[in-house]
Amino acid sequence: MRAHDAIPSPSRAAQDSAVQGYNEVRRSAPELVKAFEECFHAWQVTWDRPTHSSQAATRCDVDEFDKLVEMGPEILPLVVYKLLDSRNFTGVFLYNALETDERYLVDPSDVLNFLVLQRQNNLIIEINLGRQW
Repeated sequence: MRAHDAIPSPSRAAQDSAVQGYNEVRRSAPELVKAFEECFHAWQVTWDRPTHSSQAATRCDVDEFDKLVEMGPEILPLVVYKLLDSRNFTGVFLYNALETDERYLVDPSDVLNFLVLQRQNNLIIEINLGRQW
């Protein structure tokens, strides 16, 4: 991928896998999903607050983000599902804060993919294709 190439969407299979992961958690832990949805929405609301920085990472310097991180890696399938909506690209920071398995992280040394959040967003969905949660 070159610098000005369009950012490709995740494959249909990866998108379907993200939906399946969300649905599995919704069936097995509906209260977790409810709590996650409430916390994620509260965090989304903070994204529109004025900040003193143009850096997207500043959206993580809020209590709402910390509450999501405290929920632990059990919410990873829910985060991947949220990344299907490109408006939720800030969720990349939440995913990276929760994921501990390097096989499912976008390589930070791959600067083009790591620094472009939308690209990282789509790669996260893709690398989780078929993952057993």
